[in-house]
Amino acid sequence: MKNLFCFGKKRFVLLAGLLSIMVFNAYGEKPEAASMEKSAPLGAPVLLAKVVQPISKTILAPDLIGKTRDEAEAALIKLGLKPGSVKTTPSGQGKPGTVVRQQPATKTAMSLGASVDLWVLARPAASTASVKPAPKTATALTPTLQSKQKSLFLEFPEEIAGVAIFDANGALLQRFPSGRSFDITESLIKSKAGRIMVEFQPRSGGGVPTPVPMRGTIPSDRIPFELARYHHLADRTFTVEDTTTIDRHEPGNNVIGSAVQVTAGYYSGEVGGGDAADYCKVTSNHSGFGTLIQIEVKSGSVTLGLYDPTRVYLDANNRKIWIALRPDTTFYFQVSPTGAAAGAYRLAISKNTLTDAYEANDSFAQAKIFGAGRAFLGNVIDSTGRHIGIKDFYKFNVPEPQNLRLEVSGAGLAGGDQATLALYDANGTLVTSTTGNAAGCTLAHDLRAEWSGGSTWPPFPAGDWRVEIATPTAGAGSPKAYGTGDAPACYTQAAGYALTITVVP
Repeated sequence: MKNLFCFGKKRFVLLAGLLSIMVFNAYGEKPEAASMEKSAPLGAPVLLAKVVQPISKTILAPDLIGKTRDEAEAALIKLGLKPGSVKTTPSGQGKPGTVVRQQPATKTAMSLGASVDLWVLARPAASTASVKPAPKTATALTPTLQSKQKSLFLEFPEEIAGVAIFDANGALLQRFPSGRSFDITESLIKSKAGRIMVEFQPRSGGGVPTPVPMRGTIPSDRIPFELARYHHLADRTFTVEDTTTIDRHEPGNNVIGSAVQVTAGYYSGEVGGGDAADYCKVTSNHSGFGTLIQIEVKSGSVTLGLYDPTRVYLDANNRKIWIALRPDTTFYFQVSPTGAAAGAYRLAISKNTLTDAYEANDSFAQAKIFGAGRAFLGNVIDSTGRHIGIKDFYKFNVPEPQNLRLEVSGAGLAGGDQATLALYDANGTLVTSTTGNAAGCTLAHDLRAEWSGGSTWPPFPAGDWRVEIATPTAGAGSPKAYGTGDAPACYTQAAGYALTITVVP
């Protein structure tokens, strides 16, 4: 009886094992079905892999027809795409205010980050805009906003005698004579893509518009517009010629706490005599990794002083200064006379967005495949005055122990600055690292010496290895994100640095 029971128990175990195998084959996940992104392998022991090509990430363009502009833009951003130009069309099938055409068309393969242009059906004249009604002197002349060729325009259905643009505090931003279409990009930039008020000018006489301070209410003859959706247009460098802003804030701008806000363009002022100094401030762009801001004295016997976002003195006594800032960060500068007498001066201010095609790749898990696109290397300053360094991770496939040579070139740092290079295995363990110079650095390491013939324990960690390229944020070799004279090439060169990975025989 006991033997019979044992035989039955063994038969039950055997049947259970067979059943589990059948279930696994039907529903189990196969190892090769994993969907991890893999980079191209470096190949055989004598294979040159210079600038590993990136994996193309594509997405199908969504169907935006019938959606409102806000709904369409939200859908694009959610999918990793960008809203492109938005145009109003008088014809099309659909409801007014909705998308009736898009380019590229629905289900077109697109790269992540690409733009989709939209055409929105115009509303009937009786309900053109949802803004405050125009004053009686401009009945049926309700304006609309249109973005064209990276500029923002205020459009009217017919010619008007003139218009003035004010910021939320009542300060005059721009004034125009008669016309139908007005480029208000300067107002967009000066208001930091905030609220503006549009005021119609009298058809005859009426004089010059006067700034009216806002005290919680909007004058009945001004129409408010919110420009937040057009902030990307405010990020571009815009040349203005301003001869009044700095002097208009005298004598308040004689101290840094009352510095006058300026932006990209040309500014004129006067300093000296009883006016010891003019203090100004500039805010970086909203987008990108940061903004390079450069200021140069074009004429006048003056020098410039530089202060960080916390008003800490950085450098001075030069006619050209520069600083690299994180987005939406403000810094200060001082204009001082070189002599005792008062004199006029003229400044040129430029703002250039710093871009990096591989961001965000600041960690082992975020590593990208190096290929085409600008790779930025250089520090920037945040709102606390702290230097933020670059830390870029890239991945490449190492199938077996090989003799590797990794090189970073074209770093473009200032003399005395350093770039660093580190190599990590597929498990995230640091294998080796090195420190280079302002031009870049080179790392050579033979993995065959550590994993000979694959017999060494632990086994060789084949797979996606990582390269870390960085700049120190403090101490020797740390790049300064400000200075006098011209900015280092890393901030101005279009191509960025290069990474070369080679397998040496």
